[in-house]
Amino acid sequence: MKPLSKLFADVTKSVGSSGIQFALTIISTPLMTRLYDPSAYATFGIIMSAVAAVVGIGMLSLPSAYPAEKESVARRELLKTMLLLLGLLVALGALASIIVAAADDLHSGIHISGTALAFFPVLIFTSGIRQILTNIAIGRAHFNSTSLSQIVEPICSRGSSIGLGFLAGGHPAFILFSTALGQVIASVAICHMLLKENMWLW
Repeated sequence: MKPLSKLFADVTKSVGSSGIQFALTIISTPLMTRLYDPSAYATFGIIMSAVAAVVGIGMLSLPSAYPAEKESVARRELLKTMLLLLGLLVALGALASIIVAAADDLHSGIHISGTALAFFPVLIFTSGIRQILTNIAIGRAHFNSTSLSQIVEPICSRGSSIGLGFLAGGHPAFILFSTALGQVIASVAICHMLLKENMWLW
């Protein structure tokens, strides 16, 4: 059982990083709404909602089961299963993107740019990896890495969105790219901090 001081420190880090993440989002939102029009946000919302549904349902809640597993062999098998599921979801996401793009070409009433659709399978992958690594860090009780990732992700995603919006205009693909970039940087941060302390992913 954790000492009370350690538990308090972990809770403080988690709550503090969530607060910083929320503050960064609030501060950057007014600027982003000036750079991106409502249609860009609508496209972003549709794709991210679909990504959340696919990853949330398709991963079968296995990432959440990882922290409860204590044996290394079982953790390794669980990790393999999650990665296989994620690979399947990415492939299905790519197929769905192609179908929706084809439907748009046939004037079906679906109007999402092909560039934005291309990020659908990419975001399934980055969101899935982010979720897996976060739960691995929780399973290792390494809350420093999860707290850092919560701060790094909005800095990278929001900063990139604002920069691209200023330089190249408000295309929805820029928000999607920036979101994927933030998730990748956050995942790298978790991996780096875990491996730095010789904590293997399983």
